[in-house]
Amino acid sequence: MEDAETLVAVATSDPEGSVRAAAVRRIDDQPVLCRIALEDKSGWVRGAAAERVADPEVLKRIALTDADNDPRLAAVKNPHLTDQAALSEVALRDGDGNIRAEALRKVDDPGVLNQIALECEDIPARVAAIQKVRDAAILERIADEEVRNNHSASWEAALRLAQIAPARAVDVLVRLMERDRHAHWGMADAKHYREKAIEFLKKRYKNADDPAVRPSGSGSPPCRRDITAGPTRIPACTGTRPPTST
Repeated sequence: MEDAETLVAVATSDPEGSVRAAAVRRIDDQPVLCRIALEDKSGWVRGAAAERVADPEVLKRIALTDADNDPRLAAVKNPHLTDQAALSEVALRDGDGNIRAEALRKVDDPGVLNQIALECEDIPARVAAIQKVRDAAILERIADEEVRNNHSASWEAALRLAQIAPARAVDVLVRLMERDRHAHWGMADAKHYREKAIEFLKKRYKNADDPAVRPSGSGSPPCRRDITAGPTRIPACTGTRPPTST
């Protein structure tokens, strides 16, 4: 087994990037790892070093300024990077969607999450933000505004709403089910989202054979109708009230 000095020598001077990266993964010297993560000519090697760096300031610098994706992604995923301002900047500005989405998993700032959920054009990053939004009004807005633009964003917003404000989610889910009754966009996705909505509505209206529910809006027992494809016809009203808790 090589001693620490030999590994450091290989990690910093071997002409082959793959050899340097292999050595990096076997050393623990933090100053050396930081230097390699910042200075090695290979983005792959810098990324291997960034995975093992423990200095939050070094990780922040890499996440915000490195020209290559591998080091930025490694820095963002590193558990020692917890700076919310830096992670929010990456989530909002990074040029790579996967890195933005990874940063979003660690962002807790409601303002940043809301902004990305409402405005981000990158769908994976936007969905990652929607899944963490805690503002019911924002989720309702996304679900309503995305009727013609982005099916996944509207569905993700509605299903997140079902988690944090179930009573407010019923109307939204029913509208989406009606909208996508004969959906041709990504049929597997359409089926997945409808099944999630049906599962939620079945739990909320326990006596519904078909969980497509149309609340009456007047405080009277909710009515339901068949909005699924197929011959099944459902009685006009269940006579069953939903749970009152949200």
